[in-house]
Amino acid sequence: MNPNNRPFGAGLDPAPLPVAVRDARAAAQSWDRTALPEETLRERLRSALLAEGIELMALGIDDHSARLRYTNTRWRSEAQAMGRVARILTRELPPSVERLTLEPMQRGIPLSAVTFARSDLEALENEVGGTAQTLARAQFEDAGPSAGLTPLPPARDPFDWGIRPYAGLLLFDEESPLQLNAGVELSASWRLAPDLVLSGAVRQRLIGSGSAGEEPEPVNGVPVVRRNAGQYVQDFPVLTDLTLAHFSRPGRDLYGRVTVGYLERMYAGVSGELLWAPVASRLALGAEINYAVQRDYDSPFGLRDYETVTGHASVYYDMGNGFHLQVDAGRYLAGDWGATFALDREFENGWRVGGYFTLTDMPFEDFGEGSFDKGIRLSVPLDFALGRPTRRGIDTTLRSLNRDGGARLSVEGRLYDVVRGGRYADLEDTWGRFWR
Repeated sequence: MNPNNRPFGAGLDPAPLPVAVRDARAAAQSWDRTALPEETLRERLRSALLAEGIELMALGIDDHSARLRYTNTRWRSEAQAMGRVARILTRELPPSVERLTLEPMQRGIPLSAVTFARSDLEALENEVGGTAQTLARAQFEDAGPSAGLTPLPPARDPFDWGIRPYAGLLLFDEESPLQLNAGVELSASWRLAPDLVLSGAVRQRLIGSGSAGEEPEPVNGVPVVRRNAGQYVQDFPVLTDLTLAHFSRPGRDLYGRVTVGYLERMYAGVSGELLWAPVASRLALGAEINYAVQRDYDSPFGLRDYETVTGHASVYYDMGNGFHLQVDAGRYLAGDWGATFALDREFENGWRVGGYFTLTDMPFEDFGEGSFDKGIRLSVPLDFALGRPTRRGIDTTLRSLNRDGGARLSVEGRLYDVVRGGRYADLEDTWGRFWR
């Protein structure tokens, strides 16, 4: 694929509903709840949004304003989902409602609050420069409290599952420098609550090259925390992860996560994270602490003797023009202390490419060949390849070597990636999709 050329041109997105422009006299009238009861209005909104792949989570409405929380399950850009929601509100809400506050959610937590004047939407939909004017007139704030909102029952089945192929490449292993593994993965998730998710996956290898070889021995007293990755590749079904994750909003501009269970193929334990991320700021700060125990090679629930506590303080900064800087400093799986520096460039078509390196207090000779951890990572959105809207993508990382120094847990659902789509900087970058 050439990132400059979309296979399906502008894409195959279905056309959005047009904005419904009110009659001036109708807009001045109060909401007739006899003709349109609030319960009926909620159900109509719920159905209309669900047709766009958007789940209405909660709604608060009076004669002149409406505030709703929703989860975008289809559109890669939260700005595009927001534009679809805004159009539907102009068609379904009573004419007297002028102030519209939209609060996008992911993982059961509200990300931000964006407020529009309904009259602006009516005036700017088909105007030259209307996209930029809509952004300039919108108000961006942190999401408000849940008080005053009426929660709605889930519109989607809380249980979800799927089967897909997978392929994995393990490079530069001491015993087997090139290992290619492919097979099928069965995954499932159960939303016990909007912010509480039980999920897991099982893999069965069908094609494999190379062998696990001898179990690596510690070098100069450094624990083996990643060099034994090849030992976890098995021919029988393996449990890759099984976790219970809870997401929260502990305070203004604050986001929280706690994950417990079998966090990844090599480690089980508990992971906790707190993120400070003001909606209108390009800066975000995070802290994470983990208790990790190494898993058995050939037992789905067994654990080995090695256990450790790791943690990092993180700085995230949106530099503009698609550049994102991240610095994580703290303690790694082998007990070494140091920092990881990463820089990514995200393009407007959704592609993202970047690199990182990690330097710790582990001497280069103890780290071994390669001296320190480094790599290149690439993310390709599936809507680019398929032409149809989806939030899914393909992520891959190419490392120089799989060593023990600078090794970090792989935990699904880290907060910055969950939250960033609803912040002003990301919304501004993709605001060209608002009227799409």
